[in-house]
Amino acid sequence: MVFCTLFPLFLTSTVFADRLHLIVLTRAYLNCNSDNYFLHGQVRMVEDDLMYSTFLEVYENHCARNDREADLPITYFKEQLNQAISGQISPEAVVDLRLQAYNEITKIYVSDGIFSQYMYKTLLSGNHMWAFKKQFAIQLALSSFMSFMLQIGGRSPNKILFAKNTGKIFQTDFHPAYDANGMIEFNEPVPFRLTRNMQAFFSHFGVEGLIVSAMCAAAQAVVSPKVSFGDHPFSW
Repeated sequence: MVFCTLFPLFLTSTVFADRLHLIVLTRAYLNCNSDNYFLHGQVRMVEDDLMYSTFLEVYENHCARNDREADLPITYFKEQLNQAISGQISPEAVVDLRLQAYNEITKIYVSDGIFSQYMYKTLLSGNHMWAFKKQFAIQLALSSFMSFMLQIGGRSPNKILFAKNTGKIFQTDFHPAYDANGMIEFNEPVPFRLTRNMQAFFSHFGVEGLIVSAMCAAAQAVVSPKVSFGDHPFSW
């Protein structure tokens, strides 16, 4: 949280980042002091806003409209991999089986237009839609860049909140994971989360334009000689 607060100061160190108006938006929070030693400094009250939703809520709304169980993709995936769980097939065949199950799920249960349909129903004005897309793309780019830089994984749909009226993004549990030796543990297969639904919503121009340029500007600001991180990342 402290790093997210200081990160906008780094972004203003370069002309390119400042020209794009890159801003990391954080929600107001209040640390709650407790007499309990184990809870002291670990409980915090975070600002709540009814306009914030998660990607999981978008998917559940889609399932409710189509009278479909939200857990069907998980159930189908497990059924297709029963042979792999029982050890009946080779490890090489497991990869092909997983890919086949994934492709079937994207065709039957989770299409790439779910998020786009939700936002087009929520935002009725074309001007509002463009403003939302621009803000949402920049916020997602900066959030993804910080996830990669700090090696923060576990970005499941229920941990990414976005404001339906402004496009601001807030991520819960946004901190690195540590192993038994106190080292940062990062086992994610991808550096950050950019799903098919996000790509379909932003289109090719949004991904290659807004997101890529915002990430490049943030990276340029971080490696700028004017920037000094000072403390070790563990103190953040």
